Amino acid sequence: MGRNTSVGYLPDMVHAASCIKELLQLYLSPASEIALGNLLKNKYGINGRNTVRMTRHTLIVLKLIAYSAPDTFEITESGKRWLENGCSEEELFFIYQKNVMFFGEILYALNKSAKTHLELLSFSKECGTPIDKHAFTRRMQVLKSLGYATMPKKGYYCITQPGKELLKKIPTKDLEIASIYESADICGTEDEDVDFVLSTDKELCILPRGISVLINVDQGLLIRAAWKARKEQEGFTELMNRLLKAYISSSN
Repeated sequence: MGRNTSVGYLPDMVHAASCIKELLQLYLSPASEIALGNLLKNKYGINGRNTVRMTRHTLIVLKLIAYSAPDTFEITESGKRWLENGCSEEELFFIYQKNVMFFGEILYALNKSAKTHLELLSFSKECGTPIDKHAFTRRMQVLKSLGYATMPKKGYYCITQPGKELLKKIPTKDLEIASIYESADICGTEDEDVDFVLSTDKELCILPRGISVLINVDQGLLIRAAWKARKEQEGFTELMNRLLKAYISSSN
């Protein structure tokens, strides 16, 4: 998918959509670093070459601007479409989701229950896209700005109702390993452990009570998870069918 680890920097993270809209309007014609620096100084009172470069890098990561000439960038077709479509928060979310690792996955995790930043950082590792606290904070700033996540209680993040509705529109295959969690109904371990190992030779090995199953998949990743083991063979067969369907769907 070519997703980037960095979510980037915006001079106004609280109003991400309107901020990006203003920045993109500058690039409707090719613009230099000096022009961007003048905009940041006049509009946001921000000085500093590094800040200018970080802001520009964010638009590059989101594929909203691209290099056009020495020290000059201009808006991409993707950027033009977003402006022409009314600069919606939903469309901007999908631009982030397409280009930034561990973004929609945050909403997926919060849809299960409210979580602390430590729990979400741990989940990022399980997804194979580990991020640090700083990178996580930037992601949450954007998600809160777009109205899809909130922090009603200090230290705990929650998904909003618009976030729940939006999550239904994200294809499972675009959520890294989310399909594993969705299909396996993972919760705290109380009985036997089940290991999910997605190995480098592109095979998913599911090992409950000594039973092995191999499924071809698209990416190599090691995942270990625990779930409340089903005691009945019937329940296990049902679970395996659901996992197979999820992986067939996610690899198409």
